[in-house]
Amino acid sequence: MFEAHQNVQVRGTAVDNNWAICTQIDGVDMSEPYCPFLGQVPTTHYGAGSFTQSQTGLALGTHTLQTFIYTEYGADLGIYEITYRSYKS
Repeated sequence: MFEAHQNVQVRGTAVDNNWAICTQIDGVDMSEPYCPFLGQVPTTHYGAGSFTQSQTGLALGTHTLQTFIYTEYGADLGIYEITYRSYKS
């Protein structure tokens, strides 16, 4: 099982700009749970959001994890912290 704990600050470039944090494993979105939109990105200051995802049912071996910020109209990235964990049962 893999877990991704994501804490991100963003500032938007347009109003009504929805955003989401999402992690992919081996190029596919983690699905436990799928990444929801976290609301609208502020345009006058940085706003923060957090989200945790996990993925089970993967074969043993090497995997690639990568976190993405999705926005409808772009955003500036501020401070972020992302922690990936791997569990073996």
